[in-house]
Amino acid sequence: MLTANLIPTSRLAAQRRARRIRAWLAVSGVYGLAAVAGCLGLRAALQNDDAQARTVIVSASQQLEASQGVIARLKAELADVRRRAEAARQITNRPDWSVLLALLSRDRGDELALTNCHLEALDEGGYSLSIGGLSRTPEHITEFTLALERSGVFDRVRLVETVRRATPRGEAVAFSLDCRLGSPAGN
Repeated sequence: MLTANLIPTSRLAAQRRARRIRAWLAVSGVYGLAAVAGCLGLRAALQNDDAQARTVIVSASQQLEASQGVIARLKAELADVRRRAEAARQITNRPDWSVLLALLSRDRGDELALTNCHLEALDEGGYSLSIGGLSRTPEHITEFTLALERSGVFDRVRLVETVRRATPRGEAVAFSLDCRLGSPAGN
């Protein structure tokens, strides 16, 4: 069975970008802490010489203040990245149903009209898509059903009912399909 990823590539790229930013923030934080530790170690090593030690202490203090400023800025950036990543996660956890609608439109052809589409989340996971429509002949319904199965998007496509109906343009065949996607074990 073919799988279709309904998550837009722009959203996937945003997730990768957020992971890289978090990694760089972590590396920068570690670098800042290493600089502070080096300054403190240098301060301890040079404590005997007062004049030279004061110069080193002043320099280390300035570096420490600069590092603390960098850490504060990185913490703010990290909080912003986390907020954006959470927003992206909320958005990307929702499928893009426009891809499914485009698939239905493409596979429908010119000899078939869809009259209704109903998508429902199932308790056991996945979704149930009920499709209703009209066709001039049963063969077009069969072609549409097979095209949906071949698409690989659905775990199961089942023809529920076909009924002949009179329409203003002559006789037509009404049909209804039940399609399952993302359901456990293709149920």
